[in-house]
Amino acid sequence: MRQGQAFEAKVMKRQPTNKIVLSLIWALPFLLLVIYVGFRISLWADRVLNLPKPFIEPTNQILGLVLWLIFFPIYLAGVYYLIRDGGGSPNPWQASPVNLVKTGPYRYIRHPMNLTYPFIILGVATFLNSFSAVLLLTPLSALIFWYHALVIQEKGLTKQFGKEYVEYKKTTGAFFPKFQNP
Repeated sequence: MRQGQAFEAKVMKRQPTNKIVLSLIWALPFLLLVIYVGFRISLWADRVLNLPKPFIEPTNQILGLVLWLIFFPIYLAGVYYLIRDGGGSPNPWQASPVNLVKTGPYRYIRHPMNLTYPFIILGVATFLNSFSAVLLLTPLSALIFWYHALVIQEKGLTKQFGKEYVEYKKTTGAFFPKFQNP
């Protein structure tokens, strides 16, 4: 940089740190409670209906752990970049990000966290070897999280970030990367 040349730094907007922390503190237990109840119901249904185990043990445990090892780091990266570059929390009701995030996994897909939720649930369902969780809870969670991403979040993000988000959508896939032709 030449001497005397003005240095322009993009000032990142941020939600207050205490607001971000509080939004994570109440949202995480709520999400875990919903998932816990879903698995309790699935395990109860397996027992009451005498449903078969979908996997041979210990294959279920290995497969469940592999799914977690693949998808949980993507989920954590999504949370990290929403906080760091988005200036907010993944909890949109309390500390919604104030900047459009296009870094980390968001460089490749628009909804990395919503993509990972069903696979994380599938990992737990597989680990628990629950027939109803694998065949009912996992697809149901995919429908809920993917609908939320494609309908509710897309509408809100377009409203919040306008043309910038519309342009981002053109170059970045919702759940799968878009590859540009050379």
